[in-house]
Amino acid sequence: MASFQEAARLAPSRDTVRLATGNEILRLAADGSRSLTATIATNNPVEVFDWASGRVVLEVLSLRGVQLVSDSVPLLTDHQRAVASLVGTAREIREEAGQIVARLEFAAGTSAADDAWKLASTRHLRGVSVGYRVLESRDIRPGQAATVDGKQIVAPPDRTLRVATRWELREVSLVTIAADRDSMIRSATGESTMPASQIIGRSHEHMTWAEFLGVVLEREGRARPDNDRSCIRAGLSSVGGAAEIDNLIGTAVLSGFRAGSDSLAGVWRTGSIPNFLEAQLIHAVTPPRLRRLAKGATAEVLSFTVGAQAWRLGRFAAQAKFDEQDLADGGHIGPYELALEETGHAARRLTSDLLWSYLLSNPKLDDGVALFHADRGNVGAGGSALAEATLDTAIEKVSAQVLTDEEGRNHHLNLVPLVLIVAPPLLGEARRLVRNLKLDDGRDLIVRAESRLGTTGFTDPREADDQPAVAGNGTNWLLACAGDAAPGLVLGGLSGNIEPQVRPFALTDGEWGRGFDIVLDIACTAAAGEPLYFASGAA
Repeated sequence: MASFQEAARLAPSRDTVRLATGNEILRLAADGSRSLTATIATNNPVEVFDWASGRVVLEVLSLRGVQLVSDSVPLLTDHQRAVASLVGTAREIREEAGQIVARLEFAAGTSAADDAWKLASTRHLRGVSVGYRVLESRDIRPGQAATVDGKQIVAPPDRTLRVATRWELREVSLVTIAADRDSMIRSATGESTMPASQIIGRSHEHMTWAEFLGVVLEREGRARPDNDRSCIRAGLSSVGGAAEIDNLIGTAVLSGFRAGSDSLAGVWRTGSIPNFLEAQLIHAVTPPRLRRLAKGATAEVLSFTVGAQAWRLGRFAAQAKFDEQDLADGGHIGPYELALEETGHAARRLTSDLLWSYLLSNPKLDDGVALFHADRGNVGAGGSALAEATLDTAIEKVSAQVLTDEEGRNHHLNLVPLVLIVAPPLLGEARRLVRNLKLDDGRDLIVRAESRLGTTGFTDPREADDQPAVAGNGTNWLLACAGDAAPGLVLGGLSGNIEPQVRPFALTDGEWGRGFDIVLDIACTAAAGEPLYFASGAA
């Protein structure tokens, strides 16, 4: 899946790009015309790139808040706003059954429009998304609920949810990236098109591969072979069959990844690395300062210092194959989908392994001082076993963090801790300690257990497999601020994408079936230690 940062790069006017869904099957209009009806937006929460903050946020569109500058908007490809990317017009835009619906009318006579329609007619083009500008919005605090257009929306426990209460639709784009599962291209008559896994009225995990691919063949107007092996071979050889299996593979892997546990969720922020060479994460070391300007005087040039923390991407990968003989054995899809989801879980665990191995190694930052060090005021002294007094000290230290400018003046950060992460033996004590502890906005301090802080040990992904396991001591604990409040822990991905990439392929050279590669390109570092406080808890 392409990164949100990449999607934002394709929309240089600083409108928001809302990415579209993955399970749609495009069906052509019965009369052969070059127009389709599509659900272009819903009020499902979706991750979008926020130009104001320069980060990815979780956002809900209020469908009643859509503003139209005219009765139609351009139909583009991939949110690129060049004339060459214009392939038609979105018309008859309306709210219908809790969705924003439009008729997509493809132009004729240009190569881009003809190519887009050709891809649509062969079922390669599936996704649709909108580009828009937020005019008014409000935030739902983590864990809180609000009603949007009659539908209750609940923010994640560790993340703020933004509701766009008034927004201006600027364009509709044809895309291939998945996000909002309820956006889909329909037929020209407005009839919703269903994935093969839903056409026969039962969940696809209870279907055999032959049944699944047989439905795809029938939908394409082809006869279903009378035996499973021929059905599978014909299905794998068809455009629709390969696309359906590829979609199932990619969706299952990403679903497993996104559902994985991450005790550091909300603590790290995302960084972008352009390639596999050593890169530099630029961050402010001494802050700038605005000075009082006397009447008639000239403002002084801003002066501040930046640091450059070195980091480098690591590539982690695996490959799996679904042999035709296995698919023809009559087994259900469910176990295969479970294995794919577990592959996604494995990628998420690897991400956590990387983050925690970095933290527990306590590396030196670009100023030559360890991430957790007494000079930074972010490490528990003398053991600092988790208790009421030591937690109070940690909160005090984090809240009192300041930066010093080039003239020695203090700049107060006023950091507020978000989460207390402890080794499993400390979970009960940690919950009791924070029971009556409220943050500045009235929320409870979040408490999470992390087994990597215990004594079991885990593998550092950056090291060879034969290296000793990384382990805590069962008494470790970490107090951390939200990643968007201060530049602490940073998780980097190739072009900002921190999710695994899934590449399906057909088996060749005497093999029959379908395979896939999964690749995860990530790195981590810390830009500063102020938002983090670590204590070993041991004497």
